[in-house]
Amino acid sequence: MGYCTPEKSAPVDTAAILAKCKKDTIKIDVPYFVVADTNKILAMYCDTIAEPIDTDTLFRGIYLNGFYNIVGNKPYEDALIYDLNRWKFNCTYAYDLGDVLADKSPALAKLNKRMRAEVPLKEIGAARGNSSSCIGAATTFNKANSDSSDFDTWNLEFEPWNAYPKATSPFWTIDKKEASSTTSTEASRGLAWQQNKVYLNEMNAGKVAGQVENVVDYFGWFKTPFQLDAPKVLINQTDYLIVHMYYSSPDFSRSKDRCNELDKLGVKAIFRPIFSAEPDFMQDYYRTHSIDEAYFVWHAGFKAQNYKNLTSDGYVVFALDFLRVAQPGTAPLARMAESDTTEYLPAFVDPDFQNKTTERSKALAEEN
Repeated sequence: MGYCTPEKSAPVDTAAILAKCKKDTIKIDVPYFVVADTNKILAMYCDTIAEPIDTDTLFRGIYLNGFYNIVGNKPYEDALIYDLNRWKFNCTYAYDLGDVLADKSPALAKLNKRMRAEVPLKEIGAARGNSSSCIGAATTFNKANSDSSDFDTWNLEFEPWNAYPKATSPFWTIDKKEASSTTSTEASRGLAWQQNKVYLNEMNAGKVAGQVENVVDYFGWFKTPFQLDAPKVLINQTDYLIVHMYYSSPDFSRSKDRCNELDKLGVKAIFRPIFSAEPDFMQDYYRTHSIDEAYFVWHAGFKAQNYKNLTSDGYVVFALDFLRVAQPGTAPLARMAESDTTEYLPAFVDPDFQNKTTERSKALAEEN
């Protein structure tokens, strides 16, 4: 299986890479297509480089929306492979896995194997809404497939900071349609957080049997009543931290408090920010800046804090179709079909995709 954590594969820390610069000079407003890889982005940031950079070690993750439509569909898979390579993503987190695992398990195994061979990916993650879907269907899939075809990571997406009150047991819900009030309350968040902890405990307990290396919990805000408990649980119960930075630009100052809370716990951890390519967030920024550049702008603020325990080796982007809007690419997604006619690869994988910020993402932006 692929590995991403320093303990297992020892990637070069980003701070160490930037230390190769004699002087940091952040430049902005550089079109994204100018920056092809980490070496070039570092060249933008450094007046002089003390020694050559030979390898690209940056972690780049992407959420895959409309994944059910991709699996087993050759043109859609080709388009995915193309985009993973052009953006140099080395980790994916796939949605729609309930239906995929039920209907398309053999095709998923083939696609996972292909992505490792043709991209290649270091890590293939399963975005899951609860622990039972990890220790159940996702574990069954892993046991039935070789390391080259299975999942490396379970990524819990539960969002207790967005919990709303519900009139009946369990008296909380993440779905506004089921809520008795559209305003999140401390009581509902507290109940949802207790469930979040149960999920993490069960995922960690099932990790070996599930044949995965990483348990991750995508997180947003440390809200009351778990503002102190959440950092402690996350830093001890996950293999690396992914925390959303849903703003219109890569502004570290908006994430400083959360980083501070995590660093002061005294536990060594890897922190990977999640940027959103949705219209209300960084879609416009990504039209004129590379995804690497966004991270390095954010990382300059992170590095300046001189954290003792937190390191950051890369980032995650939400989500594929939104990024395709921001950076449609200059190379044609086309090929000659057997009939000698041009066959165009799809621009979007979700037939219901709408280029607007989701209601849940808007909720994420409501800071304490």
